[in-house]
Amino acid sequence: PTDEKSGYNWLLESDPYLYYSYTLIKGEAGYYFPIGERAGLGIELFDAAVSNSVLGDYEDIFAFRFVNTEPFDLGGRLSAGFRLGDHIGIGLSGSLFLHSNNLGRGMNDKLSNFNGAVTAGLYFQFLKGNLIMDTHASGTFIQEVYVDTRIEDYIAYKTAPYPVAIETSILGKLFGGRLNLSLKNILELYFSFGTDDRTGVATRIIPAAEWWPVDFFSIRAGGEYDLLSLNSMTSPIGGFGALGGLTFRIGPVDIDANFTYLQRVIRFYPGYIKPDTSLLVQVSWNGAFIKERKQ
Repeated sequence: PTDEKSGYNWLLESDPYLYYSYTLIKGEAGYYFPIGERAGLGIELFDAAVSNSVLGDYEDIFAFRFVNTEPFDLGGRLSAGFRLGDHIGIGLSGSLFLHSNNLGRGMNDKLSNFNGAVTAGLYFQFLKGNLIMDTHASGTFIQEVYVDTRIEDYIAYKTAPYPVAIETSILGKLFGGRLNLSLKNILELYFSFGTDDRTGVATRIIPAAEWWPVDFFSIRAGGEYDLLSLNSMTSPIGGFGALGGLTFRIGPVDIDANFTYLQRVIRFYPGYIKPDTSLLVQVSWNGAFIKERKQ
């Protein structure tokens, strides 16, 4: 980041499904500031809490067939960016967080440890900033805890995939930035080691458009197509969805609200698709302490 910005965003996501459901509440607070004319730093704190249930395959006379992992994350992220020239920049970030999961039928059987993630990226701009492209790769050292629904007494903690995500975006600005067109691809690679063979690949393609009819208000809409292929699946399966959002600009403050509805492919249950709805609300303050917004 080379412009100063601070803010907070809040995400609420709920996924009801016959065999699997969860509600995610996630918060982030951060501050980004320039260092000279070519560099910038960002500091973020984040937390994420999930309330979930998975229906087991076993029979239970007390009807306690649902198991819960209840994962929780709490940590921070430090990021840095540097502009190499008029058309290219680089960035690097690292995060450290405490991750915990409930491994048993009771709520006291916890697995907690510190984990981390790293991200490196490139940024390009052309045509006086009207054509922008960025790409970054992220890797995390966390292993997923997943549910073996055939086991009655506990949730199996097995070697699960280490995900690597590569995200690429292209943004075009038309009519002086009043109309913005974007195309994003998120490619996720899963590498399994051990008995759990869920090595595979997933990709998401997201086209979107945003229109600023006036300086203080914008509206946006887009679509999404998902494709998942794992070693355990006989054939790939795809999902689809739509998104929409609004932005209100009040002086240096931006208020963003985005809603997404997807028929998302379930990696927990390969071969199934389920409804996925999410609401993201973000408040950011540009030029909080150092400078005014750049037009």
